[in-house]
Order: sequence, then C-alpha cells, then structure tokens
Amino acid sequence: MTQEEEKLSRQQQEALHKLYQIVADGFNEEGQTVQMVLAKMAEVTWTKELVKELWRQFQFKMLQKKSTKDLTTKDINIVFASFSKFVAENSLAVEFPSIQQIMLRTLTEKDLH
Repeated sequence: MTQEEEKLSRQQQEALHKLYQIVADGFNEEGQTVQMVLAKMAEVTWTKELVKELWRQFQFKMLQKKSTKDLTTKDINIVFASFSKFVAENSLAVEFPSIQQIMLRTLTEKDLH
C-alpha cells in the first residue's frame, strides 16, 4: 500500500467529521434546506449527520465503500472533489478542513462560550 493508499488517520477522520459540520452550518447560514438542495425530501434543516449521509452516497457510488474507515487518503481526495463540486453548485464553497482551521475554530468557539 502506497502513502496515497494508507488508511485515514484519526486526525483525517476528525477533519472529515468537521467537514460535515462546516457544510451543515454553511447550508443553514445560507438558508439552504435539505429540500432545496436535494429536492427529494421534506424540508428540514441540515445536520452533521445528514451531511455525513450525503458524503456516504458520494463515497459509495464512486468507490463502493460503505464506511469512511475503509477510505484511503487517495480515496478521500477523489470523493471530496465530487462532493465539494456538488456543494458549490448549491451555493456553498468549502475546503477540506486543515488542522490549523480546526484549531482556530475550536479556540473561537471556546471564546464565544
């Protein structure tokens, strides 16, 4: 297994989960409901869990992998390219969270509370 094909680290798993929250928060801030984006569900607000399920749909259709635990670093780049394009087509541009972004957001959230 090459470096590109190594299993995701715990940090990468956490970054993926942070991405789910960023997308959910971003869609909600933009007033984008699940119905507006997917046009197939009853109107509900976005949650981290819904974004995770959306990610899983991309992941499974592209790689036939059900769990993020089965992803390699190469896989995550493949899925993220399509996922982020879809999200951008629905008025929300996102980048994959870096450790610096996660740390800054955590510090900011602590300051707000």
